[in-house]
Amino acid sequence: MPTPSPATHHWRRALGGSFALLGIVLVTSCASASVHGALRGSSSTVTTRSTSPGTSSTSTSTTVESPPPLVSIAPPSPSPPQSPPQAAGCPQATSLPISSPGGAGQLLTVEVPSSSSTVGVLQAWVRSGQCWQALTPGIMASVGYNGTSGTKTEGDGTTPVGLFSIGGQLYGNGPSLGTALPYHQLVCGDWWDEDPSSPTYNQFVNVTCGTSPPFGGGSEALWQITDAYQHFAVINYNTSPVVPGRGSAIFLHDSTGGPTAGCVSLAPQDLDQILRWFNPSQSPMIAVGTAGQLQGL
Repeated sequence: MPTPSPATHHWRRALGGSFALLGIVLVTSCASASVHGALRGSSSTVTTRSTSPGTSSTSTSTTVESPPPLVSIAPPSPSPPQSPPQAAGCPQATSLPISSPGGAGQLLTVEVPSSSSTVGVLQAWVRSGQCWQALTPGIMASVGYNGTSGTKTEGDGTTPVGLFSIGGQLYGNGPSLGTALPYHQLVCGDWWDEDPSSPTYNQFVNVTCGTSPPFGGGSEALWQITDAYQHFAVINYNTSPVVPGRGSAIFLHDSTGGPTAGCVSLAPQDLDQILRWFNPSQSPMIAVGTAGQLQGL
């Protein structure tokens, strides 16, 4: 594991400092597409999904075959002609890249260079009055092996574009991180239903351990996927209402070194810090897209 850079230490201190400011005590087919270990239906066969290398967030001509687990990179340059304005008296340098974050008090933005990119830049933001403060420099994030899409469908390998709330329940195979959001440690029989024909499509479902679930498709045996799902948050895409076939199991989860099958993934150290930072009273949200798409949100 490379030694974290001074910039990395700085944003981790900034996140820690924000906990005191906010009164906080200190996640598809979404495992990495190259090591995806979901069990389909009642089969006990582990499915391996092969993927193509992604492209670097800093140059569309640079191939990133295996993004490092912890990288601090500079935030993308502001994208003229217009950047969403801050309220009077707020530092323009910390202007949000999106126009309307709704009622969020905490926001993650994931900016990708193009819709075909598999690597983007994540930043964490916190609201202070009418102003927003960036708490992190750019953090490398992986997205779908087919990039991002505003018209995602089940199994297309893209991460959905848009502004989404973070689910109120965290999950994982690892021990609790002591998060403000409630945490469920996965056990045998914990599935995510990814069968568009199922009445519980795009939902967490527990079935009796050792029995076959009543759904098939690409449904994931979450307790079996111990690398990508040490800890994860649910990105509330296609959840209200749930539209069959529009995509399921979109998580913010641990990176396994490559693009995902539709989620957003971070180096485990960065993910754990973000999950500890989430405060349900601050209505955390995440925005994904190119600079132009983010400006339109």
